[in-house]
Amino acid sequence: MLPMTEPARATADPALPPRIGRVEAWSIAGVVAIAILLRAGWFARAAIEHFDEGVYASNWWFDAAQGYQYPQRQLYAPPLLPLLIELVFFIAGPSNAGALSINLVAGCAMPLLVWWVGRRWFGPAAGLAAAILAATSDPQILFSRTALTDPLATCLILAAVGLIREALIRPRAVVVVAAGLAAGLAWLTKYNGWLPLAIGLAGVGACAAARGAGRALLIRRLRILAAVAVGALCLWIPYLVSLQSQGGYAPIAQNHRGYIVSWFDWPASLATQLCSLRAVDGAVGICGVGLALAAACCLALCDVPGFTWNRRQTITLGGAMFLSASGLAAIEGASGFLLLATVAVVLEQGWRAVRGRSCGDDGNLADWLLVAWCGGLCLATPWYAPYMRLTLPLLAASWLAGGALAGRLVAAVQGTIQARARNPAHRKAPQVAMVAMLASLAGAGLLAWRLPAALARGVAGWQSRTGLLEIAEPLRDAAFRSAHLDERTGSERCTFLVYGEPALLFQLRLAGAQHVLPVGHLGFARDGAPAPATPHFVVVGPHALTTRGFKEQFAAARDRLVLTAVFEYHPSQLVTLDNPAPAATSRVQGAPDEIRLYRVR
Repeated sequence: MLPMTEPARATADPALPPRIGRVEAWSIAGVVAIAILLRAGWFARAAIEHFDEGVYASNWWFDAAQGYQYPQRQLYAPPLLPLLIELVFFIAGPSNAGALSINLVAGCAMPLLVWWVGRRWFGPAAGLAAAILAATSDPQILFSRTALTDPLATCLILAAVGLIREALIRPRAVVVVAAGLAAGLAWLTKYNGWLPLAIGLAGVGACAAARGAGRALLIRRLRILAAVAVGALCLWIPYLVSLQSQGGYAPIAQNHRGYIVSWFDWPASLATQLCSLRAVDGAVGICGVGLALAAACCLALCDVPGFTWNRRQTITLGGAMFLSASGLAAIEGASGFLLLATVAVVLEQGWRAVRGRSCGDDGNLADWLLVAWCGGLCLATPWYAPYMRLTLPLLAASWLAGGALAGRLVAAVQGTIQARARNPAHRKAPQVAMVAMLASLAGAGLLAWRLPAALARGVAGWQSRTGLLEIAEPLRDAAFRSAHLDERTGSERCTFLVYGEPALLFQLRLAGAQHVLPVGHLGFARDGAPAPATPHFVVVGPHALTTRGFKEQFAAARDRLVLTAVFEYHPSQLVTLDNPAPAATSRVQGAPDEIRLYRVR
């Protein structure tokens, strides 16, 4: 039969990349199709619900008086994602689907991008395995159906790191410019978008220190990194200059410092992140780990001379790897398993790179980039308040690490089969078969024990996030009834003042309310303040209760606020898990909250 690809190498040679065979091309096309299905399925259940989503998606309704943005939006993120959402709204009109479409496209493209980077760094088998891990990652599926900055930023960070490695290995102006552009766009998407530059510098430095790279090579690579950094700064500096009218970058840095945890809280932050990932992981991610290893094995076996699909090894080894890997992932969830495996891969990669050949043009730079990426984020991510979305860049590195590990394992199997073919008396083949059988039995037992609970959780990304969407129209109608107005006159006359719930502000605007404003203080309703000429309503949700000073403001305005309606709101799993404060039980179950509507006298 036709081979799927050129023989895999431990580290891909950028000067002669492996040719993509027919079966490999069909395989990655199938992986991308699965990724699209998992992210676009039941899309009507997705809607703007998260606090930050409301900030990014609501800029459309603010004019020049507010700077065409949600108040203080710069404290939450740079402008790229909000601008892209506004562009979609300009073309197709405001909608929940339009606001979520940017990350949906980025999420569907992620497996293809991971495949390209993994293939270039560690060979075809590793690239395919990494792509499957990305396609079936439950957290990535979940966040791909949001309007948060993290999915798009992670995609751009991955592209930038991959292009930086290409620029360092084969310096070409177009690649250097592309790397700088990707890094700059990542920086304009999220304030930690400078990560590709840090990863590149750490990888080059570690490579040079460990293997004693020549002075000329080190200087050349540092110059390339400097050129990439200049390209990124060309995109970042104009935005930095625009911040001067809003106090510069200092208020943003001060806001970020408030989320940094101490070293004493680092273990608790790590435990919270792992708990959140475990709550999201389901059967898709667990089976994806096994499928990644089995697919990588099948891809590598086709490079063995004389090997055909009717050999027993395909079913035996592929099935054994699927069952054993899935069983191990079922113990603590796919994401937790991959993060723990990533630590082992980092240690193995570092040791292998130290003992490997010198750091030349075709050397082990990819190993060191992966070590810098994984090792750095394993330490840095829990140092910040444990929002689950912050794990996405680390998860992207874990997919590459998992692909590299799969490549190592299947390379060992491939070598054993090749040795057996050269020497029929080779004794390792029966041992491999015995290990495969025992691993299959153990994996099957673990799956039978843990998979039913994972199946019951379903696909996290498909859970309904329409709670605020369903409340918006009833809340609007309750206000109109209180003011004795119909829908047309009520939309023209009633003003809604939303305290601390930008996502509900977005849904109210979509529901037809024309005058909806965010407020951060209730001074307009205190004693002595003038009465409004038209009906004014204050909307208060769960975020107001955690806002500093709200209780004192509410007590001062209590006599002028008339409770009009109360709506029970069940936050989705994404909202309850992407919160660093609540207890583990409420994080998983999602206790109901209340949305209260008050009329201002």
